[in-house]
Amino acid sequence: MSKRMIIISAIGFGVGLFIIGYALYAKYWYTHPPDYTEGTVTVGERAASTSMSGELRAGSTSTSANTPSVLIDGVTFHIDIADTIPKQVQGLSGRASMTADQGMLFIFPFARTPGFWMYDMKFPLDIIWINGNRVVDIQKNAPIPLPGVASSSLPVYYPPGPIDKVLEVNAGTADKYGIKAGDSVDIHI
Repeated sequence: MSKRMIIISAIGFGVGLFIIGYALYAKYWYTHPPDYTEGTVTVGERAASTSMSGELRAGSTSTSANTPSVLIDGVTFHIDIADTIPKQVQGLSGRASMTADQGMLFIFPFARTPGFWMYDMKFPLDIIWINGNRVVDIQKNAPIPLPGVASSSLPVYYPPGPIDKVLEVNAGTADKYGIKAGDSVDIHI
């Protein structure tokens, strides 16, 4: 075996051990931080909130208290949650489309700089990097892979710093609603 093959095998083995360790951590020891709560909280300048009677104030879209959602700058997204490794690996891959008010929220057990790619994606995305309850940055208009491009050649998108959540929405959504770095994020699970 060549020296290069030994190094590649060792790296692959180390990555495999990390993935197994992370999976065990996520399954048996991780619990969501206490900042995940039910209810609606005021967010941003155009934010809306509901009173105890459920009356909606101007500036936002209504959402059911039982439907997982994310509210950014007064805009509500109904979400699927990817909080386990299998769900995060699958992500939105293979899905034909999403409505304008849908998204997928990736929740990580600790702040980190994960890479995202567009493997098997059928529609372009805006990738909203979130840490705590603030938008950190946005990767706008991540395109779908071109036909025939090898998965190993796909670009990988990284946040500019550690994040603990990612919201994937349809491409153009951030510009359409004026979502930007620094906006408050309210998560309802």
